[in-house]
Order: sequence, then C-alpha cells, then structure tokens
Amino acid sequence: MIPAHAEAEKSINSVMAARESILKKNILVICIFSFLLFSCDTNSPREIPLFGNFWAIDFANNNKFYRIDADLIYSGDNCNIWAEKGRGISREKAKEIADEYEIMYSKLVNKFSKQDFMYAGRTFPELTKFADWLGNNDGKICILLLDIKDNYKEGVNDAYIAGYFNPNDLLNNYYSNKRDMIYIDVFPGINNMKELYNTLAHELQHLMNFASSYISRQSGNSVYLLDTWVDEGLASAAEFVYSGEHSENRIHHYEEDRTGLLKRGNNFFVWNSRKNEHINAVLDDYSTVYLFFHWLRLQAEADNNNDIFKNIIYSNNTNHSAVVNAVTGYSDWGTLLRDWMAANFIGSPTGRHGYHNDDRLNKLKINYAPAGITSFQLLPGEGIYSSLTGSFTPVDTGNLRYISLSSSGINSIFSAASGNTLLTFNINTNIKDSAEIGAATGSVPAVNIVPLNAGLLPSSSGAYRIDAGDLLNGDKIIFVP
Repeated sequence: MIPAHAEAEKSINSVMAARESILKKNILVICIFSFLLFSCDTNSPREIPLFGNFWAIDFANNNKFYRIDADLIYSGDNCNIWAEKGRGISREKAKEIADEYEIMYSKLVNKFSKQDFMYAGRTFPELTKFADWLGNNDGKICILLLDIKDNYKEGVNDAYIAGYFNPNDLLNNYYSNKRDMIYIDVFPGINNMKELYNTLAHELQHLMNFASSYISRQSGNSVYLLDTWVDEGLASAAEFVYSGEHSENRIHHYEEDRTGLLKRGNNFFVWNSRKNEHINAVLDDYSTVYLFFHWLRLQAEADNNNDIFKNIIYSNNTNHSAVVNAVTGYSDWGTLLRDWMAANFIGSPTGRHGYHNDDRLNKLKINYAPAGITSFQLLPGEGIYSSLTGSFTPVDTGNLRYISLSSSGINSIFSAASGNTLLTFNINTNIKDSAEIGAATGSVPAVNIVPLNAGLLPSSSGAYRIDAGDLLNGDKIIFVP
C-alpha cells in the first residue's frame, strides 16, 4: 500500500505539472482549482496550497518587511519548493533543487543533529523535523526562491545576499511566516547553481542551529543563540560537509585581501566589526571563519573527534567556550587562536600548526601588516603578521601576545633567523571590549621569500555571496510560548 503522504505528494506534483501545462496554453486558472479539487487524496495529512503570500525582508531598505506572492512549484520528500511570481523558475529547475536538497539533508543531519530525541513529551527523529513542528508541521521544509532585495550591482558591489534563515518564522511573532523555511536568492544566485547549493546547505545549518538552541538554551521567554561567528563557522563547515569541495571564493578573498583589512587584523571573532571601514568588510569574516572551522574539522578528524560539530551546536555555552570545550587538548581560547594563526603561516602536514592532509590550505598566502607601521589597533581575536628583520623584544601587555613563527614551528627567538615572522594577536574573549594597541615590526618580507608555503591562484572575480543571518540575530530571541 502506498502511504497517504506519498499519494498526497504525487497528487501535488501532478497538479503543479498540469498547471504549468495549462498556463502555457493560456487556459483559465480556474481549471487548476478544479483539477486540484478532484485529484487530491482525502487521506493526506495536510493540504498544501499552490499559491501563497510570504513576508520577506528588504535588506536594501533598512531591513523592512514586505509581502511577495509565490507559487508552489515542486514538492519533494522533505521539502517544498516555492518561487516568487514572475521569476521564471521552471518546475524542472525546482525539481533539480529539491533532489539536491535530499542529498545535503541526509549529510547534514548525520553531522549536526542528534537522532530520536525527546522534547515536551514528543520524540523527534532529528532537528529539521523539530523545526517543522515549531513551524507549520507539514513534514517538509519550505524553500522560497526569490530575488532578495540587497545592494548587489554587478561591477559596482559584487557582494550579494545569497540566502537567509529567519528564526522569526518559527515563532508566533508579527512578520512570521509561521513555517520552517529558507530563503534563496535567484538574482544573481540562480546563475551559479554550485554556489546556490552551498548557500542552501549553509542556511539549513542555521535552521538546525536555531532548533538546537531552542532545545538546549531556552530560558524563560528567551532563546539564547550561539555567537554569530560560531554559527557562521558551523554554516561554513556545513557547505563542505555537503559538497566535499572548497569554496575558492573564500580562500581567494583571504589570500588577496580584497578589503585591505585582513592585513590589519580583521577577522571573524568580532563579527562585522569593520563595516564602517569597507562596505564588504564582512567578507573578511566569512573567509577567516571558513579557514578556522576547516582547521577545527581536520584537527578533530586527526583526534577521532567525529562529533565536534554536534558538541558545539548542543553546547550550553554560546561563546568561544562552546568551541574550546569541543576541541581535544585545549582549555583556553588564546592557545587555540594562536595555533590556528600559526597554522596559516607554517602549513605543517601534521600536528596543530597546519591543515593535515589538505594541500590547498597548507599553501595559503598570508597577508603581512603594511610596511612602515609599527602599531595596530587589534580587537579581541584579531592578529597580524610582520617580518622579523632584526632582533625584536616584544612584551605581552593586557591581552596582547607575541610569538615567533618559522617554517619549523613556534619558537621563542624573536630574530630574523630562518626568515622568522612575528605574530601579534589579541586573546581577549569579550567581543564587546575595545581594541588594544599591538606592536609590529613595520617590515614585510621580500617577494621572493614570501610566504614560505605560498600557493597563489589567479585573481578571482564575480559575485560574492554573503548570508543575512547576522543581520537578523542578536544575543537572544524573544518568543511567545
């Protein structure tokens, strides 16, 4: 016997296919409703409408909400694909996306979610089904394809909002769509399906992360979220879990320092902290958190710590402690930060000071602090590299720390021997604290010796995707029980 939900899905997809054919022949839309009325399985758990209105966010206009009309284009096993009217998304394209979602869904559930857990006396197979229960409880996630309103303009501002998950949709608040859903951009997103799928995996992790926060870190009428950099790091890791491939755009951005701020210390720890210095400064955060979480993943694999992402996502902590406690052999943030920044320079195929078997990441081009400048304002978590051209005697002050790097590892000799490099970094864990002044040598290496393990690729160009989640979430979410 065919299950009722399978019959319902078959009926819905039949209706959508029939509707597309009818519209092409310019027959009255009322025929669609007649067909739906007589073809739906009366035993289906929930009737899914073919048309709907959604709240969406205009990121180019102070994050204001507005309404859009959308059609249900395709219904898959675990997702429904909706498309904004007038965007020309075909049923074939929607099916392609739904099929790919099924692949990433199983991979991400295995890596990020507990299975068969209890909440409020109910058993849930995994986190997305819990999110569905919070939402509209139809058994499937809603994927809405739309032109996300942002400031993208080809050749002028190449950063575009590729997608987002809005926790408000799972809560009984105003502007909530009251369903588990992900928003995916189609302009220019639809022009690069590889990036679109990576975005979908990225946002699916955000949805799962919020669901775990709802379960693990709920207090009174508040849900406490992981710090933005932790959530974004996990989402970046989710892209690799799904695809098994690197995002060259993220690596290119790090190596090329497109904003000019990476060489001044900008990174992920205080998220989007330099937006007043460059319109796309947040891309620095994405590139560095991408590298950091790859380093965590490779270290965990070497330690047989296969549940590192689950341990982070379900942690009772919301800050750096969620990460530190999940990594084998570490007890403080400063040491973890030091070893990762050292790994970017050293590129060792074993141990903490490299990316193990990942030849691409073991050949990173690092960015040295600008020549001639000997002091920099470093926010918590930030760090800079400068070349040791003579003897140097740094003194640890406040949260500022200094180490000497060579091709063989970390050492305590601050001299030019073996082409050593000075690493200056801020170990402060309070993301709301002010910057501290760190010292640099004011020197950069000669071109022919920098960096020791450089693996430069040609400059990249085109549209660069960002996620809007960090624009929506604060330290906590207030909800209606």
